[in-house]
Amino acid sequence: MKSNISLRIYSEDTKNISLYFLQGCSVFITAVLALHEETQMLESLEGVYTFGQPRVGDEKFKNFMENQLDKYYNFKYLRFVYCNDLIPRLPHDDSTFLFKHFGTCLYYNSCYQGKIVEEEPDKNYILLAVIPRILNAWWELLRSFMLPYMEGPDFAETGLLKFARFVELVFPGFAAHGPQDYVNLTRLGFPDNILIQASRKIYGKVSSFEEIKFDRENHVITQLPRD
Repeated sequence: MKSNISLRIYSEDTKNISLYFLQGCSVFITAVLALHEETQMLESLEGVYTFGQPRVGDEKFKNFMENQLDKYYNFKYLRFVYCNDLIPRLPHDDSTFLFKHFGTCLYYNSCYQGKIVEEEPDKNYILLAVIPRILNAWWELLRSFMLPYMEGPDFAETGLLKFARFVELVFPGFAAHGPQDYVNLTRLGFPDNILIQASRKIYGKVSSFEEIKFDRENHVITQLPRD
């Protein structure tokens, strides 16, 4: 299994460690486990977080997964989407392709400000929105030079990524699926309350996200059980 980035999540009251992958492979793993009724493994999960996940099924698949998650298994499925990332908007959700997302969407803009949405903006990446995307590409290029001075040298981008930022001026969204922006949103745009809001949206209560500590340097989220 190939992954561009993984985040480790630990829970002090459980013995399992879950890995969160940038790509859609975790969707298939979760679906296969649900289809084969691997209840022990699914019930041990704290949650599934995906970063830049594409659509992988139709409405019937979406309904199956939501039914499994809501009715049988007590864990959260959160989709992180960065700004103009093209991959989460493919294949299209329209009358031709009929692909659907499931799970709670946490959308982050190019300032790494996050919010919970039903669907990422511009969900099918239509051409009519190309001008705002080009303006955003100019900002991301400028940000790539500013961020190391604002947040520290470990936020410096490689020459290859900066080249991709230049390409993005012509092909908006070209660099948005790379790991850099998803790492940055976990370090700069990962307020504790957005996970609490997601938990309330799913369960109507805070659940195990009542207390959360995030180690920004090591990209480790520690979930503390409620008293």
